[in-house]
Amino acid sequence: MTSRTVEDFFHGEDGLLQRIKAQQYARALDMIITEGHQFPKFSRGLTHRRICLAVVVKDVNQAQQLLEEALAGNNFYPASVFGPEGQTPGGVSLWDVPELAPLVVRHQERYQAAMDATPPVLVKEAPDSTSDKLPPLLLALHGNNSTVAEEIDFYRPITKAGVLLAMPQSAEPWIANAYGWIDWTQTVRQLQRDFDLLRQQAQFDPDRVVIAGFSLGGDVALRMAMNQVLPVRGFIAFAPGGPCVSQPEKLQALFEAGKGKGMRGYVMMGEADPSYEWTQRLIQALKDFSVPHKVEFYPGLGHAYPPNFADSLLRALDFIL
Repeated sequence: MTSRTVEDFFHGEDGLLQRIKAQQYARALDMIITEGHQFPKFSRGLTHRRICLAVVVKDVNQAQQLLEEALAGNNFYPASVFGPEGQTPGGVSLWDVPELAPLVVRHQERYQAAMDATPPVLVKEAPDSTSDKLPPLLLALHGNNSTVAEEIDFYRPITKAGVLLAMPQSAEPWIANAYGWIDWTQTVRQLQRDFDLLRQQAQFDPDRVVIAGFSLGGDVALRMAMNQVLPVRGFIAFAPGGPCVSQPEKLQALFEAGKGKGMRGYVMMGEADPSYEWTQRLIQALKDFSVPHKVEFYPGLGHAYPPNFADSLLRALDFIL
């Protein structure tokens, strides 16, 4: 069998995600079994999909074996990824399978213990300013399967405009040496802890705090702001993608809950981004609920940061603050 590129394996015309979208679940499962070993960096996510797909095709024994092997290999999953929040193939929930529910509980317990034992990674960049006024704070969230080191350089230029930059790294591993905002409960706990640390370690204007994020980080930033989990003035969502913007009913519920909270939003998106449709849905929700917002589109840009990202960030901060 000819080996595929990562892009072709996941996103090609006959790639894994296309097979799942077309509800070709047996073919998707076979693809992971026969070709997934070529992509060891993505083994954790592929094992998750394989478990879920095995349940969809009624192969509970395979799913049970994979869950047990993962536990034995200290590879733990949060319970949320095995239910609707995890955007499982076919909407399957392992909680509904009596043979698997106890294993999901064990995974959650060990996952939470591992998260609690993980030291925080919170990078701060002081503002380049001699002003006596307290600076605004931008809390920036990296995308899925990423790290602070991979993305912080895109944000650093804003410190020259007198903005305090803080970037926490998720404690949740999803692929080798990279992390994601996978479990909502864990994400909320971590970001609340990190924000408390910031209050202790840095000086900033508490009335001028903005949360921003790329990709899944953008989805999280939106949810944290609209739910007022953190005391922010608004959100910046760049190429947002995740369980909120991808599901109309969740987006609707989020904006219903956020009514009257005075949020402001700034949305940025590449016109060639695969999640373009989701962003259009978000923009429509902002309009429908009369949330003050602005939008920037980048012609020809896919799911990536644009060269002039810092300029866009400054425009966004000016609008929100």
